Amino acid sequence: MKHRFFSSFILFFLVLGSSASAQNNNVVLNLVPIPLNPTQTPRFINDSIRVFYTLDTLEGKEALDYILKGEMLENFNKKKAGAELADNGFWLLFKLKNEAKGAEQYYLELAFNRTDVVKLYTVLNDSVTLNYTTGDTFNFSTRPVNHRNFIFPIHFLPNQEKILLLNLEKRKTVDRFPLKVYSVAQFEIHKSKEFILYGLFFGAILLVAFISIVASIYINMPILRYYGFYALSIGLFLMTSLGLAFQIITPNLPFLNLYNIAILVPFTMIMMVKFAQAYFNTPTYFPRIHKVYYFLMLGLGAILFLMVLPTIFEISTVGFLYYAYFLILAVFITSFITAYYYRTINPINAGLFILGYIASFMGIGYSILIDVGLVSSTIFTDSSLAVLSGFFVEFIFLTTAMGIFVRRKLIYFEVNIASQSIIESNGLNAQLTGTIINDTHIIEDYTQKLESLTNREKEVLQLIANEKTSNQIAEGLHLSIHTVQTHRKNIWKKLNIKSYAELIKIANAF
Repeated sequence: MKHRFFSSFILFFLVLGSSASAQNNNVVLNLVPIPLNPTQTPRFINDSIRVFYTLDTLEGKEALDYILKGEMLENFNKKKAGAELADNGFWLLFKLKNEAKGAEQYYLELAFNRTDVVKLYTVLNDSVTLNYTTGDTFNFSTRPVNHRNFIFPIHFLPNQEKILLLNLEKRKTVDRFPLKVYSVAQFEIHKSKEFILYGLFFGAILLVAFISIVASIYINMPILRYYGFYALSIGLFLMTSLGLAFQIITPNLPFLNLYNIAILVPFTMIMMVKFAQAYFNTPTYFPRIHKVYYFLMLGLGAILFLMVLPTIFEISTVGFLYYAYFLILAVFITSFITAYYYRTINPINAGLFILGYIASFMGIGYSILIDVGLVSSTIFTDSSLAVLSGFFVEFIFLTTAMGIFVRRKLIYFEVNIASQSIIESNGLNAQLTGTIINDTHIIEDYTQKLESLTNREKEVLQLIANEKTSNQIAEGLHLSIHTVQTHRKNIWKKLNIKSYAELIKIANAF
């Protein structure tokens, strides 16, 4: 009897101690329950989490003990975005509550896929239970859910509360941890929308790149080839940034995740430089800028080479990425300057280029600001989505510009074929044949410049071809002599004409 009384007495104090410990944990942790309901919209929970970090590699129970003792540093100022460049281990602590009357399952999304190791623990009283271990240094099959981001299913009983501890181990890169919670139905809708959006976007890039490369072979337009490879490099870079490349292309090659972004950044920029050189025909029109592009490619090529070396990559990844960002900025500035001068030759294509590059530059710039924690965004929770949006707009503008280039080339082909037909049907001599062929090349060279003329200047040029004098042109167009002479001067300047004979030749050709 005494033995039973003593056992009950001990059990009473153990339960009381356990209850006090749990209450003490809640007081020390100071966690506000985040209410969840399957009928509410998906919600971000970063405002209600506590973020701790340490240089040590810890397990869940050790980390919780450090937190309870106040021996782990807390990130107060960056809870919403979170941005560090040090090799810290981050511990995110938060409490979720199922407010539904029945048992429910929710999905917790970490919308930052470039993370070495991710572990999710459940905290109950003094015990810490490991639920999931994954990361981009593991095979993709370790993901709890087949998705480009880290998705964790969490089961709740009616009105149940759970304290969760999320551990993020990251290499030398920016550290972000945007967290979002979905119900099962909401997550299925989210996945379907992503599948349609990314399928259409990357399918369009692949199709345009393939058509451009094939067309460049058939009509001998190097600019289409460079555009095709540029589009492919952008597509591969975006797929890797979004985590789709790991999910679809290399699910069993996690070691590539250490290098892919660092390598693809300079590679994509090299393709951008090659495309810009062909787009503006810099060897012909802007030889000095062509040399600047050459040196920028050397710098990007050096980064690309060094990033492939594992030892240098481990030591100086962050430094090289900052150097790459500097070169990216230099490429954009150089391209904008070139487009500004190119506007006198081809204002339409210069404008399309500027608008496209502004869009991509804004997308890249905004993603960098998100990554380093200077801005927080509920629209672009994944910074790669900002890059994708910018490149999507650029893709539209540049594809339109490629269509204009192709149309101009086809016009040249028609003129060339007509010239050959005249030669063959009339049996012209070799000297005259050479003159006609040369004229077709003049047509190709001046097609871009002619597009810089206003509609009125084109009318004046056509009347010059009809051998009208300035007085006759003024009378026919109801203009003053002074206005007609101004138009003629503008035509000479825009077409860079050296003689009146050259003006007549061009006017007759068009």
